[in-house]
Amino acid sequence: MEQQQHYYYGTGRRKTSVARVRIYTEQGPIIVNTARARLIDSDALVAALEKGQVRSAGLDLVEGEELPAGHPLMQMDNVVITPHVAWYSEASIVELRRKAAAEVVRVLQGERPVNLLNPEVVPR
Repeated sequence: MEQQQHYYYGTGRRKTSVARVRIYTEQGPIIVNTARARLIDSDALVAALEKGQVRSAGLDLVEGEELPAGHPLMQMDNVVITPHVAWYSEASIVELRRKAAAEVVRVLQGERPVNLLNPEVVPR
C-alpha cells in the first residue's frame, strides 16, 4: 500500500510544497526532496538508510550546494542525487522565459505580478 505525504513551508495562504515522502508499508519509505536542502538532515538520512529505516532517497539538492568528497550519501546505491537542474529541458527554458517576460509586462503595465513571493513590499 502506498501513501503519499506532502510537507510545506511558508506562512499564510500561500505555502510551497517542498518535499514528498512516499511510504511503502512493506519495504520502507522512499524520501524525495526536490525543493529545499534544509529539509533533509544529511547525517540523519545516512543513519536511517544504513539502519534500513529508509529504503532509498532521491535528492535534487543537498546541504551546502554539494556534498564533500567521500560523503556516505555519494557512496550508496540506493541514493540518487541530481545537480539541482533536474527541471531542465528545452521546453522548460522556453516556458521559463515566456513566464518571466509576461511578469515584466504585467509590472510595466502597473499590475501586480502573478508569482509575487514577497507581497509585503508592494503597496496595495
